[in-house]
Amino acid sequence: PPVPKEWRDEKNDMKENLCKFDKWFNDNYICLEGGMVAKADLEFAISEQKKQFQISNITSELKRMKLWKNPITYNASKWLNGSRGVFQNVRKIEWSEKEN
Repeated sequence: PPVPKEWRDEKNDMKENLCKFDKWFNDNYICLEGGMVAKADLEFAISEQKKQFQISNITSELKRMKLWKNPITYNASKWLNGSRGVFQNVRKIEWSEKEN
């Protein structure tokens, strides 16, 4: 039997949402050995994009993008910028780098 239109529409909306997240992440973060981003900082940056896309779990998204554990890892006991939990081997791209 054919797939209901509502299901197709929901699947297409989800794909579009994921593509927006992928583009945003690649435009704003770079995988770099030794780089670090506090989980709280990354979650805050994502929450500021809630009109563009909605992500419920950053770890799931990194796994989906095939970045989890290769190269990005997570250390729950490490502290950065006053908060616990650090994504390692990734860092935010600075504005000066984006301009070049």
